[in-house]
Amino acid sequence: MDETDKEELKPQSEAVIRALDQSDSLHDDALQLWLRMSNADGGALFPVDLFASGALKRSLSQANALRLLVESWNMLSARSLLRL
Repeated sequence: MDETDKEELKPQSEAVIRALDQSDSLHDDALQLWLRMSNADGGALFPVDLFASGALKRSLSQANALRLLVESWNMLSARSLLRL
């Protein structure tokens, strides 16, 4: 496919852009909460900390993937990802 065949994607609505921006702020809040959790009890690492870190990583990765799918108008995959 050459440049003339590529179709420009229309911009997202203001509501979608606000929701995506809010997701970014929640991402930052989650990282701050994880940092506080990891520094608790003098930075000692417990098995539950590994579980919580994995759950947070998965959650943040899925949120980032959802954002990329919505921005690229891949709504079929975005809707499937929301069900996970």
